[in-house]
Amino acid sequence: MTLLPAIAVAGAAGLTAPGEYTPGQIALVASWPASLDASFVPLVGALRESGLPVWVCERDAETGASAVAALDAAGLLDARVYLEPCALDSIWMRDYGPLFLEDAAGRPVFGDPTYLVGRDQDDAFPAALGQRLAVPVVEVPLKLDGGNLLPDGEGGCVTTTQLLVRNPERDAVEAALTDTAGCARVIWLEPIDGERTGHVDVFLTFAGPGQALLGASDPVEDPDNAAALDRNAEALLDAGYDVRRVPMPPHGDLDGDTVEDHPTWLNGVLAEGDRPLWIVPSYAEAPPERRAEALAAFAAAMPEREVVEVPADALVTLGGALHCVTRVMPAPTWAPCVDCPGSGCSHGGPRSTWGLLLLAAIVGRRSKAEGPAGGGGSC
Repeated sequence: MTLLPAIAVAGAAGLTAPGEYTPGQIALVASWPASLDASFVPLVGALRESGLPVWVCERDAETGASAVAALDAAGLLDARVYLEPCALDSIWMRDYGPLFLEDAAGRPVFGDPTYLVGRDQDDAFPAALGQRLAVPVVEVPLKLDGGNLLPDGEGGCVTTTQLLVRNPERDAVEAALTDTAGCARVIWLEPIDGERTGHVDVFLTFAGPGQALLGASDPVEDPDNAAALDRNAEALLDAGYDVRRVPMPPHGDLDGDTVEDHPTWLNGVLAEGDRPLWIVPSYAEAPPERRAEALAAFAAAMPEREVVEVPADALVTLGGALHCVTRVMPAPTWAPCVDCPGSGCSHGGPRSTWGLLLLAAIVGRRSKAEGPAGGGGSC
């Protein structure tokens, strides 16, 4: 992807941040090394099965070729899985990808905070994507990883106090989130002690409007984090959310590198395509009874979604899981419903059809499976 200047927003007033439980139009992931095939290949497969088109951003020649080979071997290179060069430094699409916002008319806007020092290509991605898609981009004047900001879809945004490490003025942080990231209010929670990112998406997700799914640590096994998460539950209840608790797996040094690893079932992906899925990280060594309890909690909280498990053992030793490597762009509320056979599109609810039209803009109607672009209609 050519790195070009962003299209600036003329003022950020009236921006809102859709919840991740709203209909999606396209999923974005970055290409990965072969050592992570066991996570990324089934993740791309699940996203595709949800009805969402998937854009695999080829961040360099080596991982791009590896991803193509792995997806081809799995039979996943078809018209819904596109690959296109992006020039990226890492796999953490959640953290450096654009914040998906809407203006007062329901049109898409990308929020662009500052990412990590030394990952310049990742940091440039929101502006480059906005330029590519002619979507306005608003600068978010914060040093912010996307995994540490969860919009509830109703004006609330949840983060952890880890955000204050890089942005020490709390009032300034809240003002920036209000002015440029669609946050009418900000709810502050405590991060997981010992977990390397401090991100809120390690232990929280929203299943729907006002429906918070929050981690619960074993008080015997991990008393400090159990108490912190209980305090987080109180904070969410005080903020007006319905809170359902989900057990957290045991944590520890899982790969012998002396760094604490924190598996979580809550770092999953809401794939809101024509076949809505909740894509959950799985871990081979997790206690079966605790896993069953977590899956039962998800089924009770999201009866309209199918729960699909994807292995995340290698990912978690790098400091993340499925949510950390995925961005699902919400379907714009203003978009017309295009009449394409099998699209699942209905009046007022554009889904996969709009995503395919967006992909046409991204890649010029080309996928590895299709070859060079040809003629044809929108579908």
